[in-house]
Amino acid sequence: MARSSTTFKPGVSGNPNGAPGQHTKQVTADGYKLATKLASLDKSDSTIAHALGVSVPTFLAMKRRDPKLAEALDYGKGLARDSYIAALQEHGKTNLVAHIFLLKGLHGVQEGTPPESQRSNVTIVLPGAPSLVDYRPPKLIEHDE
Repeated sequence: MARSSTTFKPGVSGNPNGAPGQHTKQVTADGYKLATKLASLDKSDSTIAHALGVSVPTFLAMKRRDPKLAEALDYGKGLARDSYIAALQEHGKTNLVAHIFLLKGLHGVQEGTPPESQRSNVTIVLPGAPSLVDYRPPKLIEHDE
C-alpha cells in the first residue's frame, strides 16, 4: 500500500476535506444523544467512540475540543451515578448493608478510624538547648572595702 503524497509535508494536515489544522469530524445532534445515553449506561470511552464511528484517539480529541460533547458525557455519567444511588437507597429500605455501602462510598466513612474533627492533635513546644555558659558556676569576684 503506497503512502499518501501529502504525508509529512510541511503545512499539510493530511486532511483531504479541509484546510490544514481544520477538524472534519463533528458530532451530530443524534451523536450527542447517543453519547449521553451510553455514558448514562457507564460505557467506556472506546465503546462510545465505536458507536460514534470514530477511533478512540479521535474521540478523545473531540471530547477535549467540543465542550458540548464533554457536557453531554458528564450529564450521562451524572445520570448513571444518580441511578446507582437511587438503587442503593431502594435496597437500603430492607438491607442495612446497602445503606452502609452508600455511606462509605459517598462520604468517605471508614471503619475503625475517627473522623478528622474527633482526632486529638497535641503539639509540644520545647525550649532550645542551653549553651555551655549556662552550665558553668558563676565566678566569685572579691573586692576590698
